[in-house]
Amino acid sequence: MAEIEKARAAIEAGAGRGDIGRLMPPGAARNAVDCALWDLEAKQSGVSVADRLGLTLRPLTTAYTISLGTVDDMAARTAAAAHRPLLKIKVGTPDDAPLMLAVANLAPRSALILDANEGWTDANVDATCALPPNSATNSSSSRCRPERTPF
Repeated sequence: MAEIEKARAAIEAGAGRGDIGRLMPPGAARNAVDCALWDLEAKQSGVSVADRLGLTLRPLTTAYTISLGTVDDMAARTAAAAHRPLLKIKVGTPDDAPLMLAVANLAPRSALILDANEGWTDANVDATCALPPNSATNSSSSRCRPERTPF
């Protein structure tokens, strides 16, 4: 919110999408403002963003988020959403393995995305990569980074 507040006066004075790159640093706040400005332009013009960009829309699979909580809470939410093809699992505790395994066991047909929101250290990544293959949390060792690189 702080980044948006810094740019607020310029946006209210008419700064547009072309100005956002110099007004705000890259990140979630700039992305949110950029998306809002695309939406505003589309609504004001009556032309959808897809049409403005010359895109043809097609169905796509979106991820359903299972919010971070206790193992029991996440298990209950996963059981209710297990029919969905793609689940995004919020992680970021010192020991996420019990959470990930509970979700994986309850949604065996769903593809899983792990979302730590910058909350993981090298130790978290190593622990996840050490889980048994085919546990849905580590379905392929190729998904674990092959070398140590800073995030």
